[in-house]
Amino acid sequence: MVPANYHNPYTLNWNVSVQHALKKNYVVELSYVGLHNVGFSGNYNWDSRPYGSGIDANGNVIDLTQQANCPIAMVGHQFFGR
Repeated sequence: MVPANYHNPYTLNWNVSVQHALKKNYVVELSYVGLHNVGFSGNYNWDSRPYGSGIDANGNVIDLTQQANCPIAMVGHQFFGR
């Protein structure tokens, strides 16, 4: 059942850009881009897995802290395990 006061969520997007010619072949441009979400519930799926993890072909959980499952550049990185 949908509540009587429910409104569809939406996103406002805007941008502004200004250009100025300094010389014949030189232009300076300043731009701003923004967005604002309205009416989103802010729910988060706490059961979701981190990027790059999941289940392998045998049904085992992929552990990114294990060197065999992780690219060499990430092993020892502060966010990916030691």
